[in-house]
Order: sequence, then C-alpha cells, then structure tokens
Amino acid sequence: MEEKSIEQKAAEQRQQNFMQFVINHGYSIMKHEIDTKDDYELCLFSIVNEDVPPPFKQFKTKPPVFFQHGLFDSCFSSVLDGPKKAISFLLADEGYHVFIGNSRVNGFSVGHKKYTERKDAYWSFGWQHMAEFDVPANLNYVLEFTEFSKICYIGHSQGTSQMFGALCLDKKRKLTNYWENQNKGKESDSTEINLEKSDSNEINLENDSNEINLEKSDSTEINLEKSDSNEINLEKNDSNEINLDENDSNELLNQDPNSHGEIELLPDEITENIEEEKIDGKKIGRIIEVDQEFVKKIKDKIQAKSDKEYFDISDKLEMFIALAPVCYVGNVGNALLINLASFNTDFLLMKMGIRKVDTHAPLLRKFAELKSSKTNVSKAVSGLLKFLDGSQIDPKNLPLYSKYLGGDTSIMNLRQWAFEIRKKRFHRFDYGSSKTNKLHYSESEYCEMDLDRKKKVNFKNPPSFDLSLLEEGNPKIVLFYGDQDRLADLKDVELLLKTLKFKPFYTQRDKDFGHMDYVLGMNAPEKVYKKIIELIKNIYQEEKKD
Repeated sequence: MEEKSIEQKAAEQRQQNFMQFVINHGYSIMKHEIDTKDDYELCLFSIVNEDVPPPFKQFKTKPPVFFQHGLFDSCFSSVLDGPKKAISFLLADEGYHVFIGNSRVNGFSVGHKKYTERKDAYWSFGWQHMAEFDVPANLNYVLEFTEFSKICYIGHSQGTSQMFGALCLDKKRKLTNYWENQNKGKESDSTEINLEKSDSNEINLENDSNEINLEKSDSTEINLEKSDSNEINLEKNDSNEINLDENDSNELLNQDPNSHGEIELLPDEITENIEEEKIDGKKIGRIIEVDQEFVKKIKDKIQAKSDKEYFDISDKLEMFIALAPVCYVGNVGNALLINLASFNTDFLLMKMGIRKVDTHAPLLRKFAELKSSKTNVSKAVSGLLKFLDGSQIDPKNLPLYSKYLGGDTSIMNLRQWAFEIRKKRFHRFDYGSSKTNKLHYSESEYCEMDLDRKKKVNFKNPPSFDLSLLEEGNPKIVLFYGDQDRLADLKDVELLLKTLKFKPFYTQRDKDFGHMDYVLGMNAPEKVYKKIIELIKNIYQEEKKD
C-alpha cells in the first residue's frame, strides 16, 4: 500500500477534528466522498439533529440544504460559532439535512484520481472550474443521496461566485444547444489546464504590458524576496498589520518549486485531536457510517446520466441564497487582493514555480502563538479583525478561529481573481493570450458584451459569465450584502443587481455587516439566519400547497 502524503494525513486529521467538533455539540454527522468530472475528489459532510423530526409532513426524510464556503475557507466556518449561532447548526435544529461542501484542494478535499499535490496539473484550476465541475458534482450527489429533486443552496463569498458561474454556464449551454452540438472528445481536452508549456496548450504568463511592477506605493508595501530556503517574505505596513517574516515557519505562500504543494505542518496538526467531550452537559452526537453499497448505486446512477442532465443546474435548485455575493470585483477594498492585482504578483509567483497558497496556519495562528503582552494581543486582535473583514466578530472567539479557520487554494485561482480585479469583468478563466484562449473557448461561448466594434469575438479576453441570461424564479435568488464589506463591495453588488434582468426574490442590505460577518458575525443569527430559515420554510410550504 502506498504511503500517504503529509497533505493526505493532514486532511484526514482536519476531517476527524471537524466531525469530533460537530458530535461534541450533540449533532450527528456523515462524511461523503464525491468525484468530479475532471477527476478531483471532494470531501462533503452532512449533519442532522436526530432529536428533531423532518419539518414538513409531506416529506418522509429531512429536506437537504447545501452550504458552500468562500475563498481561503472550509466547512469549519459554518459551525465554529456553535449551537444557536452557527448557520449549519441552526438549520439542523429546524429539521433539515445540512450538507457542507469543501472546495477542491482546500485542505479537506485533497484527492485526485490522476495527480498528487507534487504535480503542476493538480494545482491547475481557477474558481471557474469549481463552478463548472464541483457544483454539479455536489448537487447531483446530494439529490440522489436524499432522493429529493431540488435543493436550497447557500453560498458565501466565492461560494456565490461558483453558483452564479454555474448558472450562467447552464443557461448559455441551453440557449446554444451546447450538449447536442458538442464534440465530446474536444470538450475533454479543453477543460484541462496544462501548466507544462507546449506548442498546442500553453498558458501565457505575461501581462498586458509584458512587465511586472513591484514598486512600492505610498500606502502599502510588498516585499517578495526569495531566500535560499525558497521562502517568500510578504510584508505590509502598519496600517494593514499583516507581517510574515522570512523565518516564519507557517508562511502564507508555500513555494518549494520542486514539490509544488508539499507543506510544512506543525506537529499538532497531525498529532493533536479534538477530544470527545460534552458541551454544556449535552449528549454526544454520533458519526453515521455511510452505506457504501448505497453510495455505489448512487454513483453508478450519476455516471449513467447524460452530460445535458448532469450539468443542468437551475432545475436542481429551489433557491440560491447568496451571502456577501461576489461576481464583479473591480471595486474590491481588500489590501491583499488589491496588491495581488495591481503589482501583478500572480504573474511573478507563477513564474517562480509557486502553485499553492496555504492559509490554514499563518495569519490566524499567529494570534494563538502570541505572548501575554497586552500590546501584542491588542494589535493582533485588530489585525485579525481587518484580515477577516468583519465588524461584528467577537474577539473572544479569535483563539478558536485561529485553530480551525483557513483553507488552501491554487495560485491560479488567485490569478483568476486578479484578472477580474484588473479588468473589472465577471469572466471565465483567462489563459493569457488570444492563442491560448482560442484553444479553450469556441466563438459560441462568448456573449454580446464580449464582441468588438465589428461584432466579432476578441479572443484576447475570455468569455464573460452572462448574468443577463438568468431567469426570474429559476431558481429563486436571494442576496444578503453589507455596507462594510471590502470584498463584496457595495458598488460591485449594485452592478450585479443591475446586470440581472429581474428583481431578486429577496434582497437585504445590512449597513453594519462586513464580509465575514455573514458566517461569523455576532448579529448574523438574528439579522440574517432567522430570515434565511423563514425563506426556506416558506418555499417548502408553498410546494406543499402546489
């Protein structure tokens, strides 16, 4: 038997910690393993409160609700605040079967059928590929597992980008009879990003001006120096208070160009477990083993589906609830992402052979490692609140967050975000040049907004996600957004609302909410989750009347 990699061992420990955290609070949990069409293996959890019956008499089992986290995050953010506060626990208390996703290679979902983390191809994806492959894989599995025909989907941040992207792809394909006309062999070739340059399939790593500008601005500074140990020194000034020196063992960016993803783990990430304990005297929940014969039947049934049926997204959704929705990012106010885009840092990191960003340890864990100096603690709390972009996060919870928040992603995913910040468009992955984009996209995948003055496709840019194609009520779309959000900036959300050709089913603007307040904010249960539960309940009650 092949020895497990450090990444696989760490993933198993995180998965075990998550399950123990859930059952310690009295809930029962299942772990599911899902395969995507491009060969990634996703880790999905589902939780139930076994003391609560199904909420609607017309259903013999509990209706499914799906939660998808954002960038640099994992399943943990939906439960960390505990019972009566965390969104997943509150939904379970209402009698729902709550499925919690993990994006590809986020530290929980680390498997791939062909590649290991040492291979470039393993890291070859942007969030577009999560929209194209992860979303349908999750939806098909959950609906077959629960034997429901539709599901309510809740996304936060990049979790909303994935769903908006998936819906746009779905609508575009239906309009162009994509599956009927598609050459499946060619489609298989076009969906894989090849980082090993060749004459026929390459990624252009040059920016528009063919240069990388790393000059210091008046307000921020990024110092990217490669040391003998292949570490990257990422520094900012005091106003942004994120400082990772070259000796920090938990660097934000892993950049051993020979390993392309092997990580240095703290010993406790593998050896220390969350122990079984009763929380507030409650009974311990249980880990429910999934019937593997049933799962095999499900996967065989999914495998037998036509591409047209498998990739149909809109007809599988009752409601899409978007927390801190992120489509357009031209007005993003987060310093880290601004610097990534404006200094073309993504190009530099790609050329240096760096493939992965690991946020499980560094910035948050610094808080837990601080000495008892009041000055240091005060500065750390301030810095962490800024990093989390939350105005309502309880500082008392920061030590807990420092242990369990965070998630990995690829540099190529950040590269997609950097392109969108620079170009102020909601578009598919940019392969870097007209030549390489033309290899991956056909003219039929472009929309009217992509055409030049002569009404011809300009392959210099990738196709846009055309939000104007989405239809009212298919699915019902709900938006929650905040004035204090520097990632889902108010101007960008207003542009999203303007681009949609209909008024969403429900919108709520929260004046005092930042980006992470929608999953960790102290006021989220009362101001946001209560309304979400009401909306979902009303959907199923209307279905009963019909």
